[in-house]
Amino acid sequence: MTNLKHKTSEQHIELGNSRSSRDFIDLTNIHEWFNQHEPFNLNEQRLRSLASGLTATDGDGVNCDKTEEVGAKLQEQLDNENVTEASVKRSAQVRSLDHLHPGIKIDKQKVYINPTILFSRLIAIVQREEDMVPYLAYELTAVPTALFKDNAMRKPI
Repeated sequence: MTNLKHKTSEQHIELGNSRSSRDFIDLTNIHEWFNQHEPFNLNEQRLRSLASGLTATDGDGVNCDKTEEVGAKLQEQLDNENVTEASVKRSAQVRSLDHLHPGIKIDKQKVYINPTILFSRLIAIVQREEDMVPYLAYELTAVPTALFKDNAMRKPI
């Protein structure tokens, strides 16, 4: 009646039957993988990082799952205290799973090294260069020393 024709465009290619069936197959594969590799064990009551695999134990002092309780205790301690004189001990603060990462002491300061980032950087170097000796000749730092100083980014000139 209106002499209009209907056409599909590349913008809506994801709405096609073949794309929908492929997406369904991919979703089924992911679902089966999670059924075989259950990341959430309901019998396990300890706090665990899915990304790193670290699991907190009772002796670790990790309490990030109880932040409201820790905050309420801190607030009670700080009530009726002068702001300039108030201090909070580290033992009373919230401790996350990051405290479980092994660190390296450099100049009496603990530096954390993320092995995933280190591995990905090494893979990138191996793909570009055959000789890795010059890259491994320097001390490993948590942040590039040319860009940062005292954990703050240097300002441009």
